[in-house]
Amino acid sequence: MQPTSHKSRYLNEEGIEQRLRTPFILLKSTKIAGTHAGKGWLEIRKQGRSFHYSATVPRDVNLGQRVAEMVDKSCGGNPEKLMMALLHYRGLSEEEVARIRSMLDAARNQDKT
Repeated sequence: MQPTSHKSRYLNEEGIEQRLRTPFILLKSTKIAGTHAGKGWLEIRKQGRSFHYSATVPRDVNLGQRVAEMVDKSCGGNPEKLMMALLHYRGLSEEEVARIRSMLDAARNQDKT
């Protein structure tokens, strides 16, 4: 059995000190931001030593895309399954039902024009 270099298998003392200087949450959030940028959800701009993040899609558009994706993937493209799951697991108040009815009526009227 050949001895392994401490640099190749384990962090040496200098590596551990470097890791401790960078907080874990910063490493994790940087990784998440990179993943979101790769998917086109986030724009990252570097200015000096700082990074500036901005959404590439407005919140309501992003929500619509994610709901449509969820209906397609989780509900087999059937929006009724999504509504039934919402009603069964969360429930709706009378006020929420009234707002949803008015939105459905407005959408129906808009489709007729």
